[in-house]
Order: sequence, then C-alpha cells, then structure tokens
Amino acid sequence: MSFEDVAQLIKTGLASVRAELTRVKAELVVVKAQAASTLRKVDALAASADADTGAQANVLERIAALERMMVDMRGRLSVNEDDAAAAAKARGGGAGLAKNDAVVMVNKVKVFCVPAF
Repeated sequence: MSFEDVAQLIKTGLASVRAELTRVKAELVVVKAQAASTLRKVDALAASADADTGAQANVLERIAALERMMVDMRGRLSVNEDDAAAAAKARGGGAGLAKNDAVVMVNKVKVFCVPAF
C-alpha cells in the first residue's frame, strides 16, 4: 500500500464525515424550528389558560352559591314517610334515606312549582 492509497482513503473518509456533518446540521436546523414552533404553541396555551382562570373562578363561585341555596332549600323541606319509602325503593331498597334526600327535594320543588290552571 502506497502513500497515495492511504491519502485517497483518508480523503474519502473525511468526505463522508463532512457529508454526515452536513446532514446532522440540517436535522439540527429542523429540530430547532420545531422546538421554536412548539414553544410558541405552549406559550399561547399558557396565556389562554391564564385568561380563562378568571372566568372559571366566576363559574365556580356561582356553583358554590347555587349549592348553598340548595342546602338551604333542603333544610326547609320536610320528608314524609311516603316520600322516604319511594326514594328508598328507587335507590334499590337500601338502608333508608336521609331526612332531606336530594331526589325527594327536587320532586317536592316540582310539585310546588306546578302552575294551577
């Protein structure tokens, strides 16, 4: 093997290394572009989530107020034995029901709100 053969092999090897480096650089550019795009999307989602927090707080506040009203209403309505037996049967004949079961309360509200013709 001559010096020229060794030089040719080194030249070919270095050319393939140069080509591989060029390919890796191109992939790196694509990955950086994708990362930048993903970062912009994540920032937009975070900004949107921050903007929605106020609206969600208002909704949760309204739901809490509605729950307080329902608990107050449940405390004012009484349950008679017929209502208790019907509710226990509807729930599979369990061990009975609490004095102010929500199903019974809704049925009573429906009865009280039916307009008389």
